[in-house]
Amino acid sequence: MQSRRIWVGRLGETPYPFTMDQIKEGAVRDSGLFPELYQSPWPEVTSGVLATGVDRKYKEHILSIENNKFAFPLYLPPALFPRALEDSKEAEKSQADIAKGKLDKSFISPFMKALDTLQGQERERFIKAVCDRAGIPEIGHLVAMSDDRNAIMDKALLGPMYGDLRTHWNAQVREIFNEDHLVPGKRVKETDSAHHGIINSVHLRQRAFEFLKEKNIKFDDTQRMDTTLCIAPVIPGILPLPEQGLIIKAEGDPLKFREISEEDLSDLAKGRIFTHDDFNMVITEEHPEGIVLADEKRLNPTGKFLKEQFSPAAAQTAFGHIVGLPRLNEDQPLFRSFYTSSRQPQTVVSNMAMLSAAPNRHDILETLPLPAHMKLSKKRGGRHKRLDEPKYGGFRSLRELEEILHSGQAFVVQDPDKFSVPKDHGLLDKNGKPVSDEDIRELRRLETDLIFAYLVTMSTQPGSANHFGRSHMVERSYWEKRGQWHPDFCNLGLAGDVENEAYRVFDGEEDLLSGLAEFDYTVYKHNVPMPANDFIKTEEDMKKLLDVDYGNMSDDELLERFGKAMQPYIVSSYGSASSYIDQAYRDAEKFNYLISKAGVTTNDGGGARAVMLAARMGNIRAMREGFNVCNNGIRSETDVSPLEGNIIDDIKAMGFEPEIDPNDPRHITYANGQFNILKLNRLLQRQAAIASMSDCASYFAGGNGTVVEAAIVRLHNAKVRLFGQGLFPGFDNDKHSIPMVFVNHEFEYLGKKRGIFDVLNKPYKDKNAFYDMHVFDGEERVERAVDFVKYHALSHGYKLENTNGKERVFNDFHLGLDGVAEPVL
Repeated sequence: MQSRRIWVGRLGETPYPFTMDQIKEGAVRDSGLFPELYQSPWPEVTSGVLATGVDRKYKEHILSIENNKFAFPLYLPPALFPRALEDSKEAEKSQADIAKGKLDKSFISPFMKALDTLQGQERERFIKAVCDRAGIPEIGHLVAMSDDRNAIMDKALLGPMYGDLRTHWNAQVREIFNEDHLVPGKRVKETDSAHHGIINSVHLRQRAFEFLKEKNIKFDDTQRMDTTLCIAPVIPGILPLPEQGLIIKAEGDPLKFREISEEDLSDLAKGRIFTHDDFNMVITEEHPEGIVLADEKRLNPTGKFLKEQFSPAAAQTAFGHIVGLPRLNEDQPLFRSFYTSSRQPQTVVSNMAMLSAAPNRHDILETLPLPAHMKLSKKRGGRHKRLDEPKYGGFRSLRELEEILHSGQAFVVQDPDKFSVPKDHGLLDKNGKPVSDEDIRELRRLETDLIFAYLVTMSTQPGSANHFGRSHMVERSYWEKRGQWHPDFCNLGLAGDVENEAYRVFDGEEDLLSGLAEFDYTVYKHNVPMPANDFIKTEEDMKKLLDVDYGNMSDDELLERFGKAMQPYIVSSYGSASSYIDQAYRDAEKFNYLISKAGVTTNDGGGARAVMLAARMGNIRAMREGFNVCNNGIRSETDVSPLEGNIIDDIKAMGFEPEIDPNDPRHITYANGQFNILKLNRLLQRQAAIASMSDCASYFAGGNGTVVEAAIVRLHNAKVRLFGQGLFPGFDNDKHSIPMVFVNHEFEYLGKKRGIFDVLNKPYKDKNAFYDMHVFDGEERVERAVDFVKYHALSHGYKLENTNGKERVFNDFHLGLDGVAEPVL
């Protein structure tokens, strides 16, 4: 397998092969193939912005620049302009087009859109702010870059390793079976996701090796990685670059595989998220027997491997030599304008300030011995005696939680079990009796679970739109008891971010302070503004916004249509908007199809991929069979939804024409008003809207966001049990528990069967009834979950349609604690 070839070309044209030595010797210039690269010399001062959502990939490029002494600072988009759109996951077919799609959507398009909305002095101030951050004299000196990576293995592995994916629901996963496709090629993230994460894919690869050896089939047991780098000027006309983009594709050295060890399995059980770097082996002069790639990057970041033998570094190095990037002087720092102490976090928020019957400020300060420049935020929850009275501690709504979370520039999640319950907490339950210490401790744990899950979600992928841009530290004692489900669940969704990109675990004061001090202000946004208040305050506001008005119907008509509840029964569907888990898609599609046929209204997050797409496709299937359906997709347009797919493109691809509400552009309808899209600002604003309207919540396999959604409803249900009020003031469901229906399919993980929700629900399973949690698995899991939904609706006075088989529904369930529908055991 030949390595270290480098192809150079313009986007959309055939690239030409070179070697690194040829590039260093000026072969690209001498070829005459790219005259625009040499029409003028490269300016002495330029900077780049790299469109990637993963911190470790950014650091690989930075190391290559530093190792080659190029004077070319490279930033992630939020460091210069904290508005990114979605990653490119739908239409692009080639690596070059994928890389260019990332570039356009992650930086160039939102940047140009912002410019178009500004005029005069505002436009000049905006441009100057970006130039000052990048340390460039004018905006034309800013280079936009992105990469896309292939992981290539022997085609003999296609059947033994990926054969189970031949009938996968997603065409992008099935691409690997095309005759001219590499294995798995540009679809490595999709295939890893379909196989429930990286470490499970590694296990399947080991098993495929064993199968081929048993059959005496010869195969190459190495892997090669290609990286395609797309480089384009943000403002064309200044830099000597092709306007459509320069493409550089580099091969890396072949990589051997390390087998999964007992230590790996132990680390996995402790919540570690693995990357392919943990299993890929490289041969170096210092390690002729091989060293794990992750260790080589950590131990020898200035070595030749990260200059020329690793494909992203080779592509970056080739770019520097091709265009003639200026070199750093001996003592010149790479980053010109960013490093000032004032950019370190100024305020730190602890979860303890937000918990029920929270410890006093003195106790919190004692456990967070912070230096003066990291003062603990004064923002705290109240201390109400009842939830509707001032000053009880904790947060009454998701709106309160968002306000507190956005008051800090760094976060510390402490173990709530380490703090005593104040004797005079004054917290009363719904019967006017003091809440027990144990119930307060359980509330604190649930509140911490939600805070931790939300911070992980909003701290992941520093280059992406959903990144908080703030340091996030988690106390190990809490993480070991309650936090380990999070990385496990993420391993089942996307290929997974390593946990230290989202948060760092600390053991004591030294760990805590060093973690906060290492806050990287070249990567993360700073002084993130409070998001605009886009919370829907009442049920009436929501119905008005969605144009749902039953005011012109008589009581008899309402009773006939909806039953004695006189409103539709609503089920929310939660699950991944980015993973490619086949069974999760099929379960969600079938579940929503069946409940839509029964006349149930459905809420979801309005995503265009994975479970969110499946939920909507189930509704559409029911509609195309002649049933009246109602679906509400609620998006969070300034943080996570742009990463969940372009919903408008998706609607049009299905043959519908979206219509914008003339009274409120946030609201879009299609299919004659049977489907609604509502665009709110941020994640918690969206989750409040989805959950507050839900009479029942269903869960399918997901990732970071799905963990947040489960934590919200679980905490709400616990508060309803204790106080008679939950997290949604202004909505009828503030006083009602929302049943949590988990559709829990089995899958093979490291050679053993387990359920998709087994780890996620483990801390809570002893109190399933208290939290109103219901797990359905086995062959008829979807049908049984649908039966539960029907029974819960009918037993609470809702009128459903097409509920054939009522006898089965009523025989399988009964009303349990506080009127909650429970399966008959």
